[in-house]
Amino acid sequence: MSLKKITAIHPFLFAAAPIVFLWSHNSQKVEFVELLLPALVSVGACALLLGVLWLVSRDWARTAATVSLLLLLFFGYGHLFELIWSWNFFQNVFVAHLVLGIYLAVFFAGTIAAVWRARNIEQLTVFFTIAPAVILLISPVTIFSQVLATYEKQPEVVVEPVLNVVADPRQAQPKAAEPMPDIYYIILDSYSRADSLKQLYGYDNSSFIDFLKSRGFYIADQSFSNYPNTIYSLSSSLNLHYLKDGMNENQLLKMLREPLIARYLQSKGYRYVHFNTFASETRKSDIADVTYDYTPLLGREFTRILLRTTLLSGLEKYGPTRLLAEHTLYLFDNAGEIPHISAPTFTLAHFFPPHHPFIFDSSGNYIGDDQPMTVPTQNVRSLYVDQLIFMNDRTKLLIDQLLKRSSTPPIIIIQGDHGGGYMTSGRAKEWDRLGILNAYYVPENYRQELYNTITPVNSFRLLVKSCFNENLKRLPDVSYVVKDEKFVKSEVAARGNDRP
Repeated sequence: MSLKKITAIHPFLFAAAPIVFLWSHNSQKVEFVELLLPALVSVGACALLLGVLWLVSRDWARTAATVSLLLLLFFGYGHLFELIWSWNFFQNVFVAHLVLGIYLAVFFAGTIAAVWRARNIEQLTVFFTIAPAVILLISPVTIFSQVLATYEKQPEVVVEPVLNVVADPRQAQPKAAEPMPDIYYIILDSYSRADSLKQLYGYDNSSFIDFLKSRGFYIADQSFSNYPNTIYSLSSSLNLHYLKDGMNENQLLKMLREPLIARYLQSKGYRYVHFNTFASETRKSDIADVTYDYTPLLGREFTRILLRTTLLSGLEKYGPTRLLAEHTLYLFDNAGEIPHISAPTFTLAHFFPPHHPFIFDSSGNYIGDDQPMTVPTQNVRSLYVDQLIFMNDRTKLLIDQLLKRSSTPPIIIIQGDHGGGYMTSGRAKEWDRLGILNAYYVPENYRQELYNTITPVNSFRLLVKSCFNENLKRLPDVSYVVKDEKFVKSEVAARGNDRP
């Protein structure tokens, strides 16, 4: 291959390699289509920059080398910043960016100047071609290893087939003799039980509980989650069964994207409404009939992670928390419109707050720019409670909208997938983490089946039994913790209301 052909290739390799490399390490979580836009933008910008510089210099080899150096700076900046920030030498983010920016500007300006002064840059051209090519060649190996790991040591059965569902439930939609109620499954992530909020956080949640009761909700005030993590909790509740040891993340995500209760209700004539979120557990659905997707350009998680590694990493500060706040409001606004859909619906609405990051104060004002994505080290109690208060207020509004706009009284189940677990450690933390809000607005025959210690695994079991006459028995209510990749019964939850 001639030098001219080689120099025409390596800038485009540099434009694509970092994006493909990042995707290869996340290929089992991020769809291939999500890398297309960043890749097209990167390659397009590379082509434009090459064209402009060539028109000025008329030296193709040096132009290509300059563009590759600029791409190296662009895609490497975020990594370098994370490195120097981890040294804890700088106390201010702006100062750290300023110092690093000046240093790199001087370094790369000098390097580019050296390229233009050099008599022969053939060796540099060869290096610029080989380095990104190696990265691109390694990426398929990484992808293959992840696929292979996915299928290693999988349990023989993911979850027991507790309900009969046709192969394509959307094709089996019999006409109901009576109007069928809309069904809403509302998840308020990390919402602790009322007694836990009072004892550990010093917050009396009785105003919200009283509101729910005034609207006709049954409150299971001694309820625990079956699992202390979202992916386990929702996989279990939406599939009406406990999980088996050894299940990997991809199996659980498949269960969440094709939940048994949604497929069953589709076979009964329901339309499945799914709100895509930024959380991996509810990011998308493979079977939804109606999908709400709040995805501005920077809303894609892959795009945000990619930006974090580049010269535009400063923009990422305004990304995740701001987008999460906007998505939460988007979900509230659109969930209230579901009753206007003519067909009966089953809606899964997963609200990330009151889980951290803490992005709202008690009045709903956005405070996310000052908060980390991780659990903060100070003021956790007040931040969590304030965000919970705001979620209470918006949930009240949503409930009234759903009740007022529904021609047939709906079924509404509101649960925490797990509790907060922010204020304690050890056994007390486990008690808080497993204790959840669990509220039901249901028909009388369903209400008669409820009891104050019900756990989420039985929520839809009782629904299909009481509302659809399925012969489905209630399971023992058990809470599990995860130890050494195995589910172990929680002794703390088994003790009930007694705080350790």
